[in-house]
Amino acid sequence: MMIKRLTLVTVAVVVATMLILMLSAHAGGQSNPAQAKQALAQKYEYCVVTDVNRTPSSVQGVEGPLTATIVYFTDEGEKRESIEVPGGKNYDSLAKTFSKLGQDGWELVFEGAESLGARSYTNTFYFKRPKG
Repeated sequence: MMIKRLTLVTVAVVVATMLILMLSAHAGGQSNPAQAKQALAQKYEYCVVTDVNRTPSSVQGVEGPLTATIVYFTDEGEKRESIEVPGGKNYDSLAKTFSKLGQDGWELVFEGAESLGARSYTNTFYFKRPKG
């Protein structure tokens, strides 16, 4: 009888300890109201990479440079920047553009194809980063 009672008490203590640990871990993982409000108030800025192609050369038989256009969306409107890779291979301009944006804190959030008309598409890459 004494052993059964001791076993039940031990099991009860272990269960209670586990419950306390689980509740404290759960409460510790939640942010306080100020942190939650700050997370909701986070502002972002956005840009898009488009027009990834080879620019025509003025010299016949010579390929032009690879280019990509970054369009930054600002409160004042849009700002465009062209990235050019002279004599580059396919996707060199895209690699250079993505590298530049990554170094500047931009994060790729979406990629899609944009229609340019009948049977013509261009890939479009959307980025964001926290403002400030």
